[in-house]
Amino acid sequence: MLFLFLACSQTAETERTQLFTRAALDLRGTRPSIEELDRVSTSDRKLEDELESLLYAPEFGWQYAQSMSGFWKTEVVELDHRDHEYSMENYLELITAMGQEPLQILAEIAKNDLPYSEFVTGAWTVSNEVLGNWAPVAYPQGETGWKKVSYTDGRPAAGVLVSNGLWWRYNSTQNNANRGRVNILSKNLLCNDFLERNVSIDRNLSLLDQDAIHDAIANSPTCYTCHSSLDQFASNFWGFYRHFRFNPTEQFSYHFERERDWSIFTGVEPGYFGTPTRGLDDLGQLIAEDPQYYACVVERTMEQFYHRPLSVADTEAKHSHLRLFLENNQEIRSLVRSIISDPEYRNIEPETQKQVTIQRYGSQLKALTGYRFSSESLDVLDADLYGLRSMSGGVGSDHHQPHFLATSPTFALVIERLAQAASMHVTQDADATQLFFGFSLDSTPTDEQLERLFRKTLSRTPKAKDLKVLKQLWSDILEVNGSTVSAWQGVSLFLFRHPDFLRY
Repeated sequence: MLFLFLACSQTAETERTQLFTRAALDLRGTRPSIEELDRVSTSDRKLEDELESLLYAPEFGWQYAQSMSGFWKTEVVELDHRDHEYSMENYLELITAMGQEPLQILAEIAKNDLPYSEFVTGAWTVSNEVLGNWAPVAYPQGETGWKKVSYTDGRPAAGVLVSNGLWWRYNSTQNNANRGRVNILSKNLLCNDFLERNVSIDRNLSLLDQDAIHDAIANSPTCYTCHSSLDQFASNFWGFYRHFRFNPTEQFSYHFERERDWSIFTGVEPGYFGTPTRGLDDLGQLIAEDPQYYACVVERTMEQFYHRPLSVADTEAKHSHLRLFLENNQEIRSLVRSIISDPEYRNIEPETQKQVTIQRYGSQLKALTGYRFSSESLDVLDADLYGLRSMSGGVGSDHHQPHFLATSPTFALVIERLAQAASMHVTQDADATQLFFGFSLDSTPTDEQLERLFRKTLSRTPKAKDLKVLKQLWSDILEVNGSTVSAWQGVSLFLFRHPDFLRY
């Protein structure tokens, strides 16, 4: 009986540390410290206390926003402004900040417990000093970093709906008439993707005949079913139509004089699923009053935290999370608290483990070693321009859709290169050596040193065979080149590429 009790206790301890590791990476972007692992391993009460503390970590807001980036994809650098660059200073930093602006709005709401309705009704945005030099915002002179600011061009108070960063990423032609733009909003804010609807297309319709298309949209029942709502929605956004893409002022400004251009291009008055609107601030209020707006963010958050699409089996849990979310003033923190308490989130088996995104790989690597790959003052993992982020999967998956979970060859290659660079950094930079190892690299490893490194990097206690592998690796490298520093570099490289460092 005593043996059975000890075995059960060990299993419970392992489950607690696994869960806390998952939550730490999701909510903070870093692995637990050894001290945190020791605390959560002692009891369920300690675990719950430490999980609650993660919800108030300084990184919580941005980590939540990044978990949503997989379906917003505003950070993807595919802007058609890149070829001329406006002769702007710090252009790469500017378009990176531009793509992050909508996510930073979401992060501001999450970390400060603002109601989620602010995402579409707020009379403010978030800007850093680079974006603040160009966008019409009241950014504090001489300051740096992301700050909550107000637009100065009088645009409507409608949160992300009037964000430059969103509409730079999702442009529109005159003929498309903002339809693509509003489908992004409908898909991401309301979980209603017009492109997923089954429609029957008249095969005799010439897609090269613009007049015939306009006639079909207005009079064909199969077209009108979608366009009656879609075109109403789209007519709200003509103030963001840009005539001259080579003019920075044109691109950054809101154009009140174009708000009625719908009368020229579609003839459909602005509205929201049958309710007329008088402007984007009116539209934001209608969205904020729509129950589907809140049901959708619950569904999206669950999917992104589970790393899979929801199914009918998740319906009861979804309703429970939604109820708590609404009871707690639509606070994102309360929603996340409810989700990480869900047995589905806490079910950590080999088949339910999640793979880190390249951003999460980079953040945990930086916390352990201080290393971050940058070029021209730009964090390479924050942009696609140098290829590493796109090669390793981009900003993340939209887990609303089924996706291929296997690690790609290019992801493995990027991980290999980052691990190599970090292991060199951690053995050649004195501060990094102290941060990661905490001891001199000219000595033979002890079991205590190896165990601490293993726990610190992989968030679990090593087995005897794990320590044996590390010792043998260290000895083999020493035998080849006679350098203890190189031997420790090999050990750190092994840990940074270990499967437990990539899945959680």
